[in-house]
This record gives sequence, C-alpha cells and structure tokens, in this order.
Amino acid sequence: MQRFFFVLLLCISTLYSLKSAAQNVAINAGGDPGHASSILDVESEQKGVLLPRMSAAQRNAINAPAEGLLVYQNDGDRGFYVFTGSEWRPVSGSAEPAAEMDLPETVTVHSTDFLTTGGSWAAVPGMTASYTVPPGKTAAVNIITDLGLVTNGTGNNNHSCTDLALIRDGALLPEAGYKRVTAGSGSNTNHNNYHQNPVITGHEVLGPGTYTFRVVAIQTCSGGQSRPAIMAGGPDSVLQGSMTLIVNYL
Repeated sequence: MQRFFFVLLLCISTLYSLKSAAQNVAINAGGDPGHASSILDVESEQKGVLLPRMSAAQRNAINAPAEGLLVYQNDGDRGFYVFTGSEWRPVSGSAEPAAEMDLPETVTVHSTDFLTTGGSWAAVPGMTASYTVPPGKTAAVNIITDLGLVTNGTGNNNHSCTDLALIRDGALLPEAGYKRVTAGSGSNTNHNNYHQNPVITGHEVLGPGTYTFRVVAIQTCSGGQSRPAIMAGGPDSVLQGSMTLIVNYL
C-alpha cells in the first residue's frame, strides 16, 4: 500500500511539472531554457524532428483538420503537406502556387481616313479602341498616339494649330493625353508643311470593366494665314495615323 501511494504521488508531481513547463518547452542536450517567444524550442546538431508520416488516404481521412496542420505524405507525390483551411497543399519551396507573369498586351488601331480639323472637337476616323479588363484584375494602360499633321491650304506662309486629345469613355484622360501641334510652311514655296509624328502618351489605372479610348482634334488657330489641318490617314498613307494601347496587369 505504501508503494502504491508513493507511485501515485510521483505521477501527480510529474504531471504538475509538465503542466507548469508546457507554456515554454525546451528540448536540447544542455538543458537550456526555451526561447521566450516559443512554445517549443528544439535544438540539436545530430538529430532532426519527425512529424507524423502517413499515406495520402490517411491524410485525407483526418477529421476536421486545423488550418496550418502539417504532415508528411509517404506515398504518391511524397513530401510535406499543409492544410490551408480548405485544402491540403504541398510544401515545396512555397505553400502558394507560383504567380503567373502578366506580360504586356497591345491593341493597335489605324485611322481609316483623313480628318480636316475645324472649330469644334471631332473624332479622328478609325482612332477608337475598346479594351476589357477581366474580373479580379487591375490594369495600367499606356496609350501612344502617332499622328501626322499637314496644313490644308495653297497660300504662302500658311500655318495650322491643332489640339489633340485622348478621350476615355467621353472624358479627357486626367493624367495625360493633351497636346497642341503646329504645322506651317514659313516660305513662299512650301505651301503644305508636313509635321510628322506628334506623339501623345496617356496613362490610366483601370479596374475590371470595358473602356473605350479615342483621339479627337480641333483647329485652334484663326485669322491671318491660318488654315485647317489634315491629319492621320490609313496605315499606308503618308501621315501614318495609329493608336496603341499597352496593357499591363498589376
């Protein structure tokens, strides 16, 4: 009987000690205390830690696994698996799947005809493009416009001032997309001076949805030797009108 009470007392004492130490458990050869930030601090230069090993079927049979539960699968695609809260995912370099690289996507349109600028804003023919940003994506869109401009008149020293603008869904781009271009002969012999490649660059950050971009122009000079301007044209024309949307997903 005395032996029984001695064993019982020893068990109670051991359980009390384990309960007291459970807040910070250290396992090492020197008996050093565990790090204050850890619940379990294991140290060894000769041995490792063995976690539960099981088959894929056994892993999948775990009832209501906790998020973060880690096991080693020893059949099929062998390796460590972690439960994410909704599925078991292999731990091989990263628990997350590799991110896809979103390369720039370009949409290019060419003007289909010439535009003779006047005293009110007019859309350059063909210089309209639409783009759809898919759900779950955010896109940075750069718009580059390449238009030619030539004065439209036979008089000497004629000139034209033309404003170009990039429009998104009926509104001017807030960050960029506005430029004034001037062409003029400046002589008695060259009546139609050609001003090549005025470029407008606009930038927009867009959420999911469909957007329409277009180029508009207006003549801004009046009186004297000022003339309307002819601009844009098809891809094979002298003026080489074009608009390119460069889309990068963020």
